[in-house]
Amino acid sequence: MGFWMNFARHYAKSPARGAACPATHGRGFMVVCALVAATSIAGPLLACPFCAGVLPSLAMRREEAAVAALGELVERQEVAAIYKLHVVSRGRELLGDAETVRVVTADERLPGALALLFVPSPPSEEGQPLEWKVVPVDEHSAAYFLRAPDLRTPAVERLPYFVPYLEHVDPLLAEDAFREFGHAKYDDVAAVVGQLSQERLRAWLVDPAVPPERKGFYGLAAGLAADEADRRLSIELLQRLILEPASDFRTGYDGYLGGYLVAAGEEALTFIEGHLLANPASPDGDVRHAITALRFYHEFGRGIPKERVQAAVRLLLDRPEFAQTVAVDLARWKDWDATPKVIEAIGSTGDDKVTRRMLIGFLLSCPREDAAAAVDRLRRETPEDVAAAEKYLALFGAGR
Repeated sequence: MGFWMNFARHYAKSPARGAACPATHGRGFMVVCALVAATSIAGPLLACPFCAGVLPSLAMRREEAAVAALGELVERQEVAAIYKLHVVSRGRELLGDAETVRVVTADERLPGALALLFVPSPPSEEGQPLEWKVVPVDEHSAAYFLRAPDLRTPAVERLPYFVPYLEHVDPLLAEDAFREFGHAKYDDVAAVVGQLSQERLRAWLVDPAVPPERKGFYGLAAGLAADEADRRLSIELLQRLILEPASDFRTGYDGYLGGYLVAAGEEALTFIEGHLLANPASPDGDVRHAITALRFYHEFGRGIPKERVQAAVRLLLDRPEFAQTVAVDLARWKDWDATPKVIEAIGSTGDDKVTRRMLIGFLLSCPREDAAAAVDRLRRETPEDVAAAEKYLALFGAGR
């Protein structure tokens, strides 16, 4: 599982989807999982937290496909095309001795054009036709695909192959190289980031032609600069990008914040606290990006103590619109020092039953005496809220 996908394991899947919380996290985590499953936060984050919807790369599609081949268009028909097979990477047994295949496709190029041909899954019944997916390529992108290291190669050896193709003039190669990095583990990215030109990364961050969904990753990569001069330039640029006025939601902003935290450490955290977390005028979208960046840093960062990151996140308990989200994080991190603020936040929830019950979930997961006393008081004052939290706890076979 890639670094970006690791964020999925921090959140419970809905019981309707057949998943339960990891037992190794204990009763307290199960309380939170149960409450998460009952709210709009339910479900895993299945993409890079600093990227928008990272799809499988071509190499991943090749590994997962029932059939993967390189073909040459030899004849166009009304709704289909005939491709001559040049290289079959996977699934020759499903093709038999066939040298050509007929594919229903919108590919309207002239004969001689090349294409990657994928059958994502084998037919469910014998005799059913193969369902093909077509990716048009040229000689250069076909060679890129055929030379790409397979997934059995260690990532630190695979990723350098894709470095020269980031923001390549061929949009297919530029997007595919980005997807490879988007699916990689953080430690593997950090191990090869020295092979990326920091000057080019900074240029891409301010280039309007670079798709914004890639800039979150480039922001993080810029923050990983090893050279002191590069690191200071990255800090200056990332802070400028963070301060730029924009709409409520801006793609890549969380990556800028994550890169800033990696590069500047405590300096960045103090800035984020003042500019976003403790600032009631900060846009909701920017604050949600900050939460994502702080989750990332709490998991993978090295310079700032975890307790310091937790203290920063606690500031959002004072903002009801974020309290339920950060209550999950604080309980998952076992930040029991947040208990007094959680108790205080419950008194500010008003008619927001979901947030109230999420905060009660934190108290149910907390071993402190003041948490138990608060639950006892709430059981007398609003028994239905405590009962709702305990109901979901019971679904996971745990209880006080």
